[in-house]
Amino acid sequence: MSARTGLGRRVRGAIRHFWKTRDEQATKQGSATGNKDAGARSAVTGGAQMNGFVNLVRELLCEVGLKRTQLHCESCIELPGWYRPEKRWDLLFVSDGQLIASIEFKSQVGPSFGNNYNNRTEEAIGSASDLWAAYREGAFKLSSRPWLGYLMLLEESSGSINPVRNREPHFQVFPEFKDSSYAKRYQVLLTKLVRERLYDSACFLMSDRDGGLRGNYREPDPELTFEKFTASLLARAIAIAKASQEADIMKRKLALAKTPLPKFASDKEAAEYFEKHSVAGIWDQLPGARLNVSRQAVIKTLLDRALEQERAGKPRAKRKAG
Repeated sequence: MSARTGLGRRVRGAIRHFWKTRDEQATKQGSATGNKDAGARSAVTGGAQMNGFVNLVRELLCEVGLKRTQLHCESCIELPGWYRPEKRWDLLFVSDGQLIASIEFKSQVGPSFGNNYNNRTEEAIGSASDLWAAYREGAFKLSSRPWLGYLMLLEESSGSINPVRNREPHFQVFPEFKDSSYAKRYQVLLTKLVRERLYDSACFLMSDRDGGLRGNYREPDPELTFEKFTASLLARAIAIAKASQEADIMKRKLALAKTPLPKFASDKEAAEYFEKHSVAGIWDQLPGARLNVSRQAVIKTLLDRALEQERAGKPRAKRKAG
């Protein structure tokens, strides 16, 4: 883990928060019921354990220029689905009516690694498939392709790192699953989710309880580190922030157009007029115009252009003076 802005130190803080919160929830519930097993179950279902990671990612996004009002993690976290009405995500990034990013933060602690691994696998695949189907059908209109991320924290214990036998009554499993532990299976899962483009980036962390209370963790796969995960997300966030700033600058520099518009003798004359005038204030009065989409459309155009140049490996074009 790089020391960039103390990132490793901040991840250790999130690890400590996870284990401390889990222990506090288990102790509180167990004391209230007198049932130790009930306390253990409450630690699984109590929530809030991953808030350290949610808050860390939100802070990193704010540090590159995003506003807290654009980031949702406690409320307004529902998105429409295609196979179901809606789904609650752990962190959403929404800017000017566009869905920019959706992130899931998940964890698993023993002893029931088998059942929970299968549930997490089905959930990760299903949530992504549902979102992309909704995107395809226009649920997030005006939005460019959103960034989708998945972070997984797994307890490191004998139950998660020892090989697991496969049941193959009719057909053999793929070679990568032969004699694989649940840790290895999560590693394979997250790698495939990214390579199949169900998610844009994924992160896989492991930590045992005793070391975790001191902030200790490890990253089993160099492709699934927290630094690479956040670098991918922050690159998208920086592009959005710059596009939004450029849209604001363009709006401030242009004179406001007024209705009725002048009669143009040629396309060239019309082009010259709109290079110097903004129609933001009269957009809804223009023929066939849609209400309140001018700024979003400008930002989407700028973002699409920036992402296209990024994919092509070209630097962004500089604005000419004057």
